[in-house]
Amino acid sequence: MLPYLRTFFSTRKAASFFERGYYANFTVKSGKPELYGPEKLEVFRNIPYRPDAKGKFHFLDVYRPKTVPGLLPVILFVHGGGWRAADKEDPVHIHQNFCRRLAVEGFVVASANYRLAPATKHPEHVTDVADAIGWIAKNIGDYGGDPSRLHLSGHSAGGHICAFLYTHPSYLEKRGVEPASVKCLIGISGVYDLIAFASHYFAREFMIRPAFGSDPETWKKASPVHAESSLPVPILLINAQHYMGMEKQSLAMLEKFKNEKNRFFIIPGSNHFLVIAKFTPPVNIIEKITGFIRTLEP
Repeated sequence: MLPYLRTFFSTRKAASFFERGYYANFTVKSGKPELYGPEKLEVFRNIPYRPDAKGKFHFLDVYRPKTVPGLLPVILFVHGGGWRAADKEDPVHIHQNFCRRLAVEGFVVASANYRLAPATKHPEHVTDVADAIGWIAKNIGDYGGDPSRLHLSGHSAGGHICAFLYTHPSYLEKRGVEPASVKCLIGISGVYDLIAFASHYFAREFMIRPAFGSDPETWKKASPVHAESSLPVPILLINAQHYMGMEKQSLAMLEKFKNEKNRFFIIPGSNHFLVIAKFTPPVNIIEKITGFIRTLEP
């Protein structure tokens, strides 16, 4: 408890007590690693993806290998944080290192911020990320990425946002994004059933109500697992062990949206935070993600 409290009160860049707790979980469980691979990468920071971008929310970063032999497949990463915390450039380097590791493997990676609850309610988180995808479709070629080979990925609440777009492609179509350009959904300890998630007091009171309001019918409509249709692309779902029953939500998603190429992994010895912060066995999700994408590449 003492290391957690020490970290909680020393996280100066966090905007709220909720956010301090979020980063403290990462720091206590995984430490603060150095930024990975600076000699191997080019990073373009704080690119506005909307013409009215201001503050920090409507911006994204692009990571790519220094050597780009033609257009590379693109991965969009959407950070977690209970829809109300965190940032693409977090003070403990968790999200940056995740993107860096993927880019080193031969991908152009875009990492997008979005507005946060309680100031912003669903579906505004979704519309922000859809706007970021619209920007990617029009501009990622300038950074060496192939907009026709886009893979959606997100952790925790970011997994929910990507899954919601997977089940509601009209958000992409309205932004001129060809749905066929999306090749897969990659969810990392994502939330796919808000009704089930709301059975946990902390999740309901501190995450769902601030981001989605108090109406269970809204929670159901916002749950990807309860959607009636989806993009016809495969899903990779990765879960930590035993965190609020979220692995059951993943299995329900795979049962609802069946595809012979779907894959599901539980990472042994991990938790909701550690699963995205460690890249060595047995908690190495980078090789699972890149291996899955490469099975889909022509």
